[in-house]
Amino acid sequence: GRPTVRELRNYREYQKLLDHHAEETGLPVVVDFYSNSCGPCRMIAPVYKRVAEEYKDKVVFAKVNMEANRETSNRLGIRSMPTF
Repeated sequence: GRPTVRELRNYREYQKLLDHHAEETGLPVVVDFYSNSCGPCRMIAPVYKRVAEEYKDKVVFAKVNMEANRETSNRLGIRSMPTF
């Protein structure tokens, strides 16, 4: 099956996910912008995963690693972590 929290690797995947749910499913999308070197990000990660499991049929959860996917965070003006 599909992962509970989906990792978005580039801006195209990010935009495709948002467009799909806006146009097809109507489900809200929550995106966590994080970094593995960010202490607060590591602390919130298990909670984010639990909430994603609890609401898996009602909300779509995704993550963007700001170190690996700078394009998306730069295009959206994300400057601090974690950002949801």
